[in-house]
Amino acid sequence: MMVTPAESLRSFGDRYRLLKLVGEGSSARVYLAEDLTLHRRVALKILRVEIADDTSFRDRFAAEMRATSLLNHPRVLPVYDWGLDPQPYSVTEYLTGGSLATLLAAGHRLTPSQALVMGLEATRALVNIHAGGRAHLSLGPSAILFDSGARPYISDLGLSAALLPDGGADGDAPEESEESGDVSPAAGETPDGGADDDGAQPAFEPEEGLDEQADAARSYSPLEQTQDVHDLALLLCEAVTGSRVLTSDDGDDASVASLTALGPLQAVLARAAAAVPADRFSAADLAEELLRVANLLPRPDPIPVPSEYSPPSASAAASYDQTEDFARVGPSVSERSAVPLDDAPRRRWPGIVLAAILVLGGAAAGVWALFLRGTDNSAVPELEGQTPDAAASVAADLGWQVNEILVREPGTSRGRVVRTEPSAGAPLDEGATLDLFVSLGEPLIPVSDLRFLYGMSLEEATDELEALGLDPSSETLVNDAVVPPGLVVGLDVEQGVYELEVGAEVHLLVSDGPSEAG
Repeated sequence: MMVTPAESLRSFGDRYRLLKLVGEGSSARVYLAEDLTLHRRVALKILRVEIADDTSFRDRFAAEMRATSLLNHPRVLPVYDWGLDPQPYSVTEYLTGGSLATLLAAGHRLTPSQALVMGLEATRALVNIHAGGRAHLSLGPSAILFDSGARPYISDLGLSAALLPDGGADGDAPEESEESGDVSPAAGETPDGGADDDGAQPAFEPEEGLDEQADAARSYSPLEQTQDVHDLALLLCEAVTGSRVLTSDDGDDASVASLTALGPLQAVLARAAAAVPADRFSAADLAEELLRVANLLPRPDPIPVPSEYSPPSASAAASYDQTEDFARVGPSVSERSAVPLDDAPRRRWPGIVLAAILVLGGAAAGVWALFLRGTDNSAVPELEGQTPDAAASVAADLGWQVNEILVREPGTSRGRVVRTEPSAGAPLDEGATLDLFVSLGEPLIPVSDLRFLYGMSLEEATDELEALGLDPSSETLVNDAVVPPGLVVGLDVEQGVYELEVGAEVHLLVSDGPSEAG
């Protein structure tokens, strides 16, 4: 939904201009906005006037935003900036993958394996949040956002706590996600979406006139922090079963069937969501339990996040208008698949031999085409395995136009025709178009498909990568407060790389345990 002319003139913090409304809830609206200083797109969440008029809320909001903007964790949505004038607002990265709430509302359900991977990512973030004396207090499906690579992020940290009366001092968290300021997407939109990955944090200038007591957010007790673990357990249960029920004391058939779908996750999540807070896991304990049952579940498929927007044409990009829908940066998966990667440098002799083969192949194809034409045969010949040039030569001699389509298919050789449309033997009129499907090689392997390696030993992960045709060339030790030493915590992948060629080198990140300083 585009903003009205009046809204487009609104400026927040003297640096943000509204571009598009992407979602709204009971306590806030979220806009796609233009950062006029850094010239990037951001998500701007603006609190409603009736909430903003509460002086105590403004103090809590300022304190929570200060604390949140200092937090740095790869699975917590970073707060770039915030302010109080003309209304309280926060500025975050703009993610394009939608939220878990959007995914579930569309009828999707996660498999237990997908939920486990998402849960591990979330628990790692919670360990970091809790170590800093913070808590989320309203972790629901709409607080889990995805980027274009289906990586999950915890959002609304600080805002949820600020929206509680007196900052949630009584330890009670709101039951509904709308109360935390979460928003539902406007028609045809995804919720918060993303642009830059540089994580730059704009400098913040404190607002004048704030009470000194608002300079620091209050600390949350370990007992209060177990509320986050409780909420995450129910969230994962809902993501798999569509229900937040983790026990079935009454023996209801529907509940039993629902819990059966969780498999080995059921017992872990039931303990994490225990009615008595003292009986619940800590975030670190929950991560350990999820790792324990990971070997009992199959490898997960990628989480189906919404596809990104189509790129603008060259002429449209040249005349870019800041008030138009934001343009996606980078090619789509299909577009990247159709762009051949540069081959490694070849020695002179293999190149000469290859050129000779192509010349001889082209000559043979020409002779074959003349033979076919002499017999007045208008059927499509068998061109599978030919080079594109040789196949195009045959088509030209038979009076056909050629449309070359680049594809990636298993078991095919790069630079060879894998099939035609119409297929071999089918009649084709003179002047018609013959589609040549030319292989770029084996299908690319999405980086997101490799998340099943999380929690494996280095030896197990190496075997799995080699089975996929990848080269586990090196590993780097990193400190991690959740994952035990010697287990894989992630991949060291260059920014902007979402897929890997078969045979590509893969650098593993392996836990070295918590840092001594921590």
